Amino acid sequence: MSGYYPDDECAGVELKAATIRVPKSLYQDIEFVAELWNAFDEARGIKRPSRWKPSSVMERLLMVGRDGVSEQIGGIPTDSDRADFIKSTAAKVAGKSKK
Repeated sequence: MSGYYPDDECAGVELKAATIRVPKSLYQDIEFVAELWNAFDEARGIKRPSRWKPSSVMERLLMVGRDGVSEQIGGIPTDSDRADFIKSTAAKVAGKSKK
């Protein structure tokens, strides 16, 4: 994925509910982004299955953030490799912080 405002939807993706608490000012900004992206869609003539809501904006921002982390670390390891990756990466970071 690239960019914050997506050109297309991630249709058919299995979703898992998650609950987070955010500062009220951040939530108000997310509501603004939802309104802005709905205006973008309207201006571009894009018809999505549903309008942008704060929850869908947060989902998109989390996906972009995940992609950024993945790029920084060279990819998200598979389930079977995650424990070793975390252990070796933490050791590298700890070694750098001691210098």
